Amino acid sequence: HSLKVWNVSGVLALASLFYAMAGLAALKTVDDSRQEVVLYAAAKKVVSLAPHLTEVLFDLGVQDTLVGTSRYSDYPEAAKHIDIIADAFQINVEAVIARQPDLILAWSSGGDSRALLRLEQLGFPVYRNEARKLADIGSTFVRLGTLFDLKDRGLALQTRFSRQLQRVKRQYADHKLKRVYLQISERQLYSINDHHLIGQALQLCHATNIFGKEAMMVAPVSKESVLARKPDVLIISSSQRGFSESLRIWGQFQQFRDKIRYVDSGKLSRPSLRMLDGIKDLCRQIHRSGG
Repeated sequence: HSLKVWNVSGVLALASLFYAMAGLAALKTVDDSRQEVVLYAAAKKVVSLAPHLTEVLFDLGVQDTLVGTSRYSDYPEAAKHIDIIADAFQINVEAVIARQPDLILAWSSGGDSRALLRLEQLGFPVYRNEARKLADIGSTFVRLGTLFDLKDRGLALQTRFSRQLQRVKRQYADHKLKRVYLQISERQLYSINDHHLIGQALQLCHATNIFGKEAMMVAPVSKESVLARKPDVLIISSSQRGFSESLRIWGQFQQFRDKIRYVDSGKLSRPSLRMLDGIKDLCRQIHRSGG
């Protein structure tokens, strides 16, 4: 693949020289690892290595640029028809090289970091994403929009996202404060702390996270620790199938039988525009009557 690798590096070098000579501005942004990402034309062929980043490209309206995605890139429906060339643990490097993308989108805390570094060393521009605050999701629209020469569209999405978050906060500010146990795993008991994006969402819903002060962002918990903290509501963020299992586990405790709620993990766990729907569902389930 040496010829292809030289093609990528050579094109980037020639493009850089051309833009410098022509006095044209390159498309530049800084990713969440604080690395500058520079393109010399709007991205036309993109590989997305995380389902939420696939969704973000659909949010921006540039889904036609996708030439490869990762496993579980299943929303919207059209995403299911794009070639899968990676999963949470492994990247098919040969498949990426064969597609000659001019941009690779990756999730900083997931995926095959060694393979990603190799692709970067071969000359492929890599944008690493890691939203640490809900507001960072809005910033992602702007930064990625810039690389498609669609910064205005990114800014519009950022404004929409920010305004709706504030609207949710205002809507529930006067509601009774609820103590919430939020479970994010279907088979084992895992919860999140206040620093996690979903933990931040709980605060918008005017809820107290019973495991909010835990040191780990995602931590295993026990039935006994949940019982001892006496939550008002139990939220299970999972698939419908996983919820049935959780309902069986917690339904055996009489004090919880009318307090168990379901939120689609696809909406709530992916930092894209759709997370707004997940947050709204979360708040509704926490404050619905009977909980």
